[in-house]
Amino acid sequence: MKPRFVLFRRGKVFYCQDSTTGRQASLRTRDAAEAPTLLHARNEAFRQPLLNLQLARTYLSATDPEIAQRSWRAVMDEMGRTKTGVTLHRHESAMKEAAFDLILVAEHVRSFERQQDVVHPDHEQALLRDRVAARDQKILLRFLALCPQARAYHEQLAERRLNVGHHRQKIVALSEIFAADKTARAIADAHELCAYHCEHMRMTSS
Repeated sequence: MKPRFVLFRRGKVFYCQDSTTGRQASLRTRDAAEAPTLLHARNEAFRQPLLNLQLARTYLSATDPEIAQRSWRAVMDEMGRTKTGVTLHRHESAMKEAAFDLILVAEHVRSFERQQDVVHPDHEQALLRDRVAARDQKILLRFLALCPQARAYHEQLAERRLNVGHHRQKIVALSEIFAADKTARAIADAHELCAYHCEHMRMTSS
């Protein structure tokens, strides 16, 4: 099998050339004994990419035995130690952004595999709870904006109903079906009659 890369020397520096594309790259060495080793590594990396990944992992483990056990939090913390002054402040501020939550909250070790999603089950559940809480908060704000009596009505609804979220969501849904003034009047009437139930709201809004 013809090797992908071939060796040549230009001046005192050794280069390799891609036999398919013709692209040339410096091997950054003048050592005649080292150049064939570097060329062989390039050819092996092209011929057996998975083996090359395993070799790289082996070399890393030999120089740093704990590398396979570190999480991404350790990586980001180590990056911070290389920065000072304004750059350090920017780094610390960036690490607090929500975009890094998937990396920094994760407790699983860093994966060296390609095209794989590694998700910690507990972390996934935490994200799901955050999404549900955000959705409930959005519905609550919409409910409170329905009319001036909405806050007092909601307080009484929360005292009387264990599943207050269900009734709150149903009433907000009714406000999308009927006119805003009808919904506001229905909440005011229901509050006056102490009728804290989404079914009462449905009947009075229609």
